[in-house]
Parts: sequence; structure tokens; C-alpha cells
Amino acid sequence: MLSIGKEAVFVFNAFEMLTPTGNAVEKIVTEYGVAPEKCFAIGYANCFNGYLAPSAECVVRTYETGGAAHWIGIPECCVKSELTVLDAVKEMAADLLA
Repeated sequence: MLSIGKEAVFVFNAFEMLTPTGNAVEKIVTEYGVAPEKCFAIGYANCFNGYLAPSAECVVRTYETGGAAHWIGIPECCVKSELTVLDAVKEMAADLLA
């Protein structure tokens, strides 16, 4: 995470985030007084490729949770994957924005 005060906050993630996860990242950041339009959730910000599926989606095998991971040779995400990333975002937001 990179913040320019509360003028712009960039949350870098190694995965491709689905909309619900991006919305959850935005919600965490905006709880510190950052305007939604100044929060940027950025995926594929590392050498890792794959989906970070919302926990609720992991119980159903879809392209994002079951198919794509096998095609690109990485482990599938699990129910705890998104929660772990969101916990890290919460910790970083508390450190940078509180």
C-alpha cells in the first residue's frame, strides 16, 4: 500500500481481484476518511498471476476458483485466501492512515 496522505491511496495486490474484493479493499480504506475516488485497488502488481476469489465464491467451482488456477500452474485459492489479504490491507491501512 502506498498513500499520499489521504489524497490518494494505492493498494497493490499480486492477484487479479474480483469486484467484491476490490469493493472490500475500498471500504477498508474509506473508513479512514479517504474518498472512494481516491482509492485505487491495483491487481497484478507482482510476478504472480491468478485470481483472488471472494471467500463465498470458493465453495462453487468456477473458472476463477477452479479452472484458471490449474491452467496457469498455481494452487487454487481457498476460503482463507481473500480473508488473509483483507486482513493485511486492514493492518496496512491502520499503520498508514490512522
